[in-house]
Parts: sequence; structure tokens; C-alpha cells
Amino acid sequence: MFDKLLSELIIRILNWLLLLMDRNVYVWHALAGYWGGVKPAATGMEHYDTALAYPVQSPGVLGNQPDIVMDSLSVHGLGLVHPKKVFNFYDELHAYLASCGVDGVKVDVQNIIETLGAGHGGRVSLTRSYHHALEASIARNFSDNGCIACMCHNTDGLYSAKQTAVVRASDDFYPRDPASHTIHISSVAYNSLFLGEFMQPDWDMFHVSYTKLISNYNFVSACFFRC
Repeated sequence: MFDKLLSELIIRILNWLLLLMDRNVYVWHALAGYWGGVKPAATGMEHYDTALAYPVQSPGVLGNQPDIVMDSLSVHGLGLVHPKKVFNFYDELHAYLASCGVDGVKVDVQNIIETLGAGHGGRVSLTRSYHHALEASIARNFSDNGCIACMCHNTDGLYSAKQTAVVRASDDFYPRDPASHTIHISSVAYNSLFLGEFMQPDWDMFHVSYTKLISNYNFVSACFFRC
């Protein structure tokens, strides 16, 4: 039933996108599957050897940007697919999405993996395993390297990615917080100077209808950096 509903949804989206002269449909998922990972021992998913892992954050991150979500995961854990099984996880997920007409994926929450390296050879080894598995599955299931990397500015992730071509350069955009707008644009511009040397920066989201001034700021800035 769900397969049929997703396929019908993709067809409706494609018909709408034809009006915009675009035919690409991407689906979101996190590098760990979902925000909290994959449920251990869930029916039909036992072969992924998923186990609860507990994020360990660095003092620098905790001092700069404490996060209630990370605090929750540190207590309740994240369902981490075993790195030796993660290619199978991605391949089955992406093959299913491709069969429904999806062209690619936006892979979010990538930096969470660097906090889960204990017992898996450390953060660099775990991150490299996940990225290599992800890119192998992308190459197998989607044409045109259909992947957008998101929340991935940790160096382990950036240096482990070998094929991913598009990277989100921005933090979240807060349209109802005017004080954040120019800071948002300037930080994304600085990020693009670095990221643009080896990936295509994506300025992600901004509201074209919120106010004319904000829209113009974002649009002109994105064009200037070819994003």
C-alpha cells in the first residue's frame, strides 16, 4: 500500500514540476537513517545489526553551540546501523526510492556520525565507512550523482566524501528573525569560499515571498556566488 501511495505522490509532483520545467524529485533522509537513527531489532531490519550508540560531543562544540536535541540523544541513544552493514541499508532504501521514481536524496544530519565513533575505530573510521557506503549506493541507484549533502561541515565528512558534488553551505534561515538575515547571508558567503573549492555550494532555503528586501538580499547573494 505504501509503495503505491509513494509512487502516486511522485507522479503528482512530477506533473506539477512540468509546469516549472523541472523533473527532479529528491527525498530527505539522515545519514543515520532518521534523526534518531534506525530502531534496533525492528521487524524486517534485524540484518542491519543496529545498536544504540550515545553521542559524545567535544568541549568546543558544547561551549559554542549546546543543543537540546544532542542532549536528548546522549541520554536516550541513537540507533546506529553497523558500519559493515550500512551499504546494505542505503542500497535497499535507495533502490526502493528509485523504483518509485525518485531521482536522488538530500542526506541530512551528517555530522552526528563523528560523535559515535567509540567502538568503531574512532570518528574518522566510522565517518569514512558511512560516506563510502552512501556514495556507492548513490552511484548504483541514482543517475547524475543524485545527492545533496546537508549538516556536513565537520572535516571528517567533507574529506571522506569523494563523489558528492553538492553541499548545503547554510545554516537554517529564520524569516521572522530580522537580526539573523544579514548574518545568515554573510556566513553562507564565507562558507561558500571554502566549500566551493571542491563542491558546489547550495544556499538552501530562503522565502521568496516573505518580504521583497529579504528575498532580494538572498537571491542576489546566491547568484553572486553561483549557488
